[in-house]
Amino acid sequence: MRDKYVNFIANNRDTITKIFSLVLAILLWFFIITEIDPVITKDFTNVEVELRNQSTMREAGMELLQNDDYTTNIVVSGNRSAIVGLKEEDISAYVDLGEVQPGSQRLPIHFRLSDESIKIKKSNPSAITIAVDEMVTMQKPVTVTAKGKPADGMVLDRIIVNQEEVTVKGPQKAVDKVHSVAGYIAISGAKDTVLSSVELSPLDKNKNVIAGIEVTPNTVGVQAAISKAKSVPVEVNFVDDEGGDFNRDRAILTPATVTITGETDVIDRIESIPTRPVDAKELMNTNAVPVQLNVPEGIHLVNPDESVILRYMKKESARRTMEVSTEHMTSMKDVNLSDFNVPKKIDVEIYGDASLVDALRETDIQLSVDREGKVIAKGPKDLEIIRITPKRLSSSS
Repeated sequence: MRDKYVNFIANNRDTITKIFSLVLAILLWFFIITEIDPVITKDFTNVEVELRNQSTMREAGMELLQNDDYTTNIVVSGNRSAIVGLKEEDISAYVDLGEVQPGSQRLPIHFRLSDESIKIKKSNPSAITIAVDEMVTMQKPVTVTAKGKPADGMVLDRIIVNQEEVTVKGPQKAVDKVHSVAGYIAISGAKDTVLSSVELSPLDKNKNVIAGIEVTPNTVGVQAAISKAKSVPVEVNFVDDEGGDFNRDRAILTPATVTITGETDVIDRIESIPTRPVDAKELMNTNAVPVQLNVPEGIHLVNPDESVILRYMKKESARRTMEVSTEHMTSMKDVNLSDFNVPKKIDVEIYGDASLVDALRETDIQLSVDREGKVIAKGPKDLEIIRITPKRLSSSS
């Protein structure tokens, strides 16, 4: 038996040598791989995640509601020789926006490494959440307001905009918030008409600028007409006021004067503005009536929406103007007083029972302002606020 094995080895020496060499080589390779070049891991933090195929998404009529910067933390695994030289720029992390749909969705993060032998063992997060909305186009009104005040003796007559509406484009939710598209024209110290190209911004109902909205055109031509102003008294044209108990001295007009503007030569000739006929008996029966003014051609009222009220005091009544401090002035919700130029004092004219008017103190009047800058005054319920000066605060911006 022994001779048989010896002969077998002698006859197959070359083959056995080759097999032994192969086994030895395999063992040596395994040793090198596992001991000399082992598999290791490496951590990378805050790897930037790229948003790919945004152009494809936009061509489909969609837009990201929020274009944030996304990052992820990853652990890579591979042979030590490959891992040691690996840098963050050798790693590409991305999400594909090519087939997104409107709404909120979670997209997986894909990876591509410069060395394909290296694998991503773990990523945190492994996906990102994005919100996508459809792009829409709408027409919105243009609002241009004046900033500053013209020269003394002059007023802003009117503002003329060469385009009443503009196109706004953006995500549906953002466009739905657009209340108006606004701009400002500077008229500080102006003595004549101001012409300007005004840049427009999309605003929400609280006058905050809405990001991500494209306005076309984003500028409009604006003309601010500045003209001479003059304050004149209102003259009441009473009818049926003869006899009876009617007393003109008890008829109180609020406001007693109005400001007019227009053609200079016409304004210079006007000393007062008459009312349309007021029935004295009707006034006595109703206590208060709105009056209409007969405004001559060539001029108009600076404040055409201001109501002129005629009151008749039957009892012993009185009117009084008080200077009320704005130290404790309040504002509506979501309105900051710092958005307005607030004077130290506001003039408040009160009307009512003489004894109550005489006993009134400054602290009995509460002042507030709304988001449009309108001043609101509140006093005791039995007294009437008939005039506030100024009635509107200018913007501080």
